[in-house]
Amino acid sequence: MKPWQYLLIVALLAAIAPAASQSLDDYLREAAANNPGLRAKFANYEAALQRIPQVGALPDPRFSFAYFISPAETRVGPQRLRLSLVQMFPWFGTLAARESGAALSAAAGLQSFLDARNKLFLQVKQAYYPLFVQRRHHELLRTNHAILLSYKDLATLKFSNGEATMYDVIRVDMLIDKAESEIRVLEAQERALVTRFNSLLNRPPAAAVQIPEVLMASVVSEDYRRDSLLQANPQLSALDLRVQSLRAEREVALKQGMPQFGIGLDYVAVDQRIDVGVPDNGKDILMPMLSIGIPIYRGGYDAAVEEVELRRRVVEDAKSELTNRLIADYAAARYELDRARHLLELYAGLVVKAEQSKDLLIAAYRNSGIYLEEVLRMQQDILGYRMDEASALSDFNLALAKLDYLTAKQFAPSP
Repeated sequence: MKPWQYLLIVALLAAIAPAASQSLDDYLREAAANNPGLRAKFANYEAALQRIPQVGALPDPRFSFAYFISPAETRVGPQRLRLSLVQMFPWFGTLAARESGAALSAAAGLQSFLDARNKLFLQVKQAYYPLFVQRRHHELLRTNHAILLSYKDLATLKFSNGEATMYDVIRVDMLIDKAESEIRVLEAQERALVTRFNSLLNRPPAAAVQIPEVLMASVVSEDYRRDSLLQANPQLSALDLRVQSLRAEREVALKQGMPQFGIGLDYVAVDQRIDVGVPDNGKDILMPMLSIGIPIYRGGYDAAVEEVELRRRVVEDAKSELTNRLIADYAAARYELDRARHLLELYAGLVVKAEQSKDLLIAAYRNSGIYLEEVLRMQQDILGYRMDEASALSDFNLALAKLDYLTAKQFAPSP
């Protein structure tokens, strides 16, 4: 083999290997990096951070210029123009309260982003495990199809030997046709499931998705992450931060009802008098100023404080409602988890017993040419149990994924 050929093969294998070995963690990482909705959530958080320096800044100073068309005569000469510069200052602590409120609001936005990320991970899993079920069902149906073909050969042989009727052959043919139809339906279903999955990762609709052939049902304790349900949930944390932000807004509303102060400087240009000599003739005027904004119209300020207080109560009620919903959702997900595990154990036992029964029935059919109907029925039962087992395995992992989302389990894929 030439060196360039060897290098080409190595390069192709390196390009193919990552795609062939992609795991669920890899897909979660890819979704976090590429999902446009999640990127938009993070951009909202970054935008909220930019409000902090805005609300903490002083208002711009005001500069004014006045020109006297008709000069104002004074003892030291006529005034020609006036320049004024004024800087206003809010009540003490107002700017700090504004910054605190904006920072807390941004922190709430970060928690909303984290919840959106966790929800995206849940959605990816909710699209991933049905793909496992679809492909497992497809594999089982193809295996069942091959078994039915072997039964047809056996029935045909028995019929040719006069040990069975044509009905046996036709009956197997009917089941073969049904199996082929179900296989075609599953193949069409896969395209829809793959498109749904790839949309979450912002990938081409027909991009290949790697699904393991074997899925495990891990051991989960009775109180699995229950203590994290109300302590680590980003939705609750966001509402807590929102309450704190509204308290800071209330403080700002109160301080806005306090006086504001202004410091300024006036400069007046004065021309000299030519009709008479006086002390300080033509001397310009420089005048420091202090101004106070007096909030005497209290209706607007009081309404602003009441508005913030009502918004705080709304958020606190929303937090109570969310707490109740999280507890109920945890109980429902826990029930689904336990139910799926019970079904897994049930189907595993039923498959063993059905396989044993089928072996006995096949032996009887080989010897006497009877019981084919029972053989076929048992084969369909085994197929159903195995397909239900795959569905229960998916349901188990979906329920576990829901528990992980509700308890905000951190996703930490290996680099």
